[in-house]
Amino acid sequence: MAKQETTDLATAFAIGAALGIGATLLLRSGRESETERIVRELKPLRKRMRKQLNRAGRGASGGARAAEQASEKLVETGRSVLGDFRDQVTRIVQSARGEIVDTAREAVKRAGDAAREDVYENARSTFGRARKAARKRMRR
Repeated sequence: MAKQETTDLATAFAIGAALGIGATLLLRSGRESETERIVRELKPLRKRMRKQLNRAGRGASGGARAAEQASEKLVETGRSVLGDFRDQVTRIVQSARGEIVDTAREAVKRAGDAAREDVYENARSTFGRARKAARKRMRR
């Protein structure tokens, strides 16, 4: 029974929807479409926009000259800033290079000192062993 009621409900809904759509289409035929209404409302705006574009075009020619001058100043300033930047980078690199050379020299000096100390210790150790061995031989 529940299946029959569900089928009847779905059929009634489909018939009602079809009748509603048909009635809407029949009654709506005399009205203008949404697109037509939008076009009608935009016509006055189009005329005003055309006038404003003409004014802007006339003003743009003067603005183009001003923009050209401003761009020339901008390029000149950019070149100046770039030159200053290059000078600063050169100074920083030279300073870093000097610090690296000083650090390398100090490291080489420390390595040489350590090597001399090792050689001295090895020589003392070797001399000490040789002296012990010589004393042993003399005792025999």
